[in-house]
Amino acid sequence: MKRITAFFVFCLLFLVGCQPTPTVETVPPKDFDALIEKAQTSPATVQVTLVPEAEDISAAAAEDALERFQMEFYGNTEAFHVVVDAQVVRPQGPFPILEVTPGDFDDESAQPFFDVLTEGYTLYTAEELETKASLEKQITEMQQFIDDGLPGYDGPASKKKDEIKHWKSELEKLKQRYLTARDEPGTPAAKVQLTWREPAKYDTQTAGAFLVQSADRKQTFQVRTNATGAHGKRNFDSKEAVLLFYNDAALPENAIRAFYQSDAIEDRDAVPVGSGLTATPREAQEQAEALVQRLGLTDFAVKDVRLTHAPEEAEGLIGVPCYLYSVSFARMVNGVPVIRPTNSSSSGDEAEPRPSWTYEELAISLRNKDIYGFVYGGPLVLGKTLVEDANLMSFDAVMERFDQMVRVKYEGMMADPGWGGILSMEVQVDRIELSLERVAQPDNINGGLLVPVWSFYGSILCTRPEDSFDHVFDHAMPFLTLNAVDGNLIDPMKGY
Repeated sequence: MKRITAFFVFCLLFLVGCQPTPTVETVPPKDFDALIEKAQTSPATVQVTLVPEAEDISAAAAEDALERFQMEFYGNTEAFHVVVDAQVVRPQGPFPILEVTPGDFDDESAQPFFDVLTEGYTLYTAEELETKASLEKQITEMQQFIDDGLPGYDGPASKKKDEIKHWKSELEKLKQRYLTARDEPGTPAAKVQLTWREPAKYDTQTAGAFLVQSADRKQTFQVRTNATGAHGKRNFDSKEAVLLFYNDAALPENAIRAFYQSDAIEDRDAVPVGSGLTATPREAQEQAEALVQRLGLTDFAVKDVRLTHAPEEAEGLIGVPCYLYSVSFARMVNGVPVIRPTNSSSSGDEAEPRPSWTYEELAISLRNKDIYGFVYGGPLVLGKTLVEDANLMSFDAVMERFDQMVRVKYEGMMADPGWGGILSMEVQVDRIELSLERVAQPDNINGGLLVPVWSFYGSILCTRPEDSFDHVFDHAMPFLTLNAVDGNLIDPMKGY
């Protein structure tokens, strides 16, 4: 029987002619031994066919041109059009292949993060914060939940009566605690020692989490671990460890929290016009870098700085406009970044709930000098280096493979009625980056490899009879990734 845990979960993005669409398998099963053997054949070489340099080009423009690549082609028809005018990002390397396993958090490893992030705040344990007022709010909400017939319940109808009985029992427990609760918060903790709790039976998302808050409940610290939880037909062990810190006190009064609109920043030394911020993006970056160093995360470097806010249509409906700087970091190995291609990968039979492995993420959100949010998720534990400097495909071969794979992966969408009858697709590539990415074996998320990959960023503009849309909803993540050793397409959602 499935409990409805969401009710009280804490709420915390050159020209070639038309060619036939190739019929090749897009994501063949990965043979790690064969991959490693191929990578060891010779030292890495990365050859790039560059944009021809004009005779009258300036020195500055010539330097920029050496980092760009251009090509254009069509698919099976001219309705599928690909334009590449892209900056090519190529670290010097060497490009290793090494074993990785998912890291985790416990009270000992999380304590240093807690101490640094909550420094300066008066903190209480949950017990010290439990007042009559807070319990009265919980009682009212739970009573309404029961009176409304348990909205969101998706279990068998025959079991709903038992579910209602369960929540009524929980309600009575709250009422008993109310009788002996304080009128005001208790004594703040001089030193908060994090207390771990066992995973809840029906809780697969926050199993093993603890929560500590300030008296006004505006600073919160929470951890999810790689705990095994029950889900549907079977148990599985998802690798979803994540550490979170939020500070609502950094926001203006009544500010919205729908921070999922993210804009690029052109000038890191100028405050974005209309943002209401006082610190520059560079100052925010320097503050975030200092914090990461203080936390001992020495193998990370800034990946990007963006301006994050709510979408315009939400600002007038939810609250006052509010802008944050979001500073994202990437793990560095031999000067090569490890990218985060999507949120997580899932392995196993698609007919059943599948275990997932969160891609590593380190990001800090700041409003002027105040830290609003900190997230460190999917920590990687680096293991044995299997290849010191992998043999990489030439860039020309990579682009030939891209020519094939972009049509295989996306042109077929035009014939799929599920996409609403797409009439044309315009694929625009503005950045091509060589980096490392974590891959796993099919049906196994207990370990994987860091491998060199070429990632393609940009937009996919789709036109339908009634509208148009950009298929790439998050331009900070690649829409296509190729293994830089063998050219195979990597599906980030599967993780291989």
